[in-house]
Amino acid sequence: MKKVMVLCMAGLLSTALMFGQETRQGRRSGPPNGAMNVERLAKRLELNDSQTAQLKTFFENQAAERKAEMADRKADKETKKAKMEEREASVDAEMKSVLSAEQYTKWTNMKKNRSKRSSRRGQE
Repeated sequence: MKKVMVLCMAGLLSTALMFGQETRQGRRSGPPNGAMNVERLAKRLELNDSQTAQLKTFFENQAAERKAEMADRKADKETKKAKMEEREASVDAEMKSVLSAEQYTKWTNMKKNRSKRSSRRGQE
């Protein structure tokens, strides 16, 4: 009875894995410019050549706008990171000026341990 249950569970697991892989592969395969969407719309909505061309340029413009927005987000992310690093450097400089050498080393060790603990929490 246990063997039958194990075999059923293995079968269900492998089936779930196969379906999961199909959806991932399906999302990846597709034209990056949306040409297939325009062709599909043209067939389903019985669009004329002028409408098809207009929709194609519209979708291409939309894709370019999305790409530009993504680049802006990436640049914004880099700016935020630079500001954060600058802030950390100013805190570090202030602590170094206020604390004694022994206290500063202790503080940097405490900071390292705190970052190690927080990185471990993210892995759990």
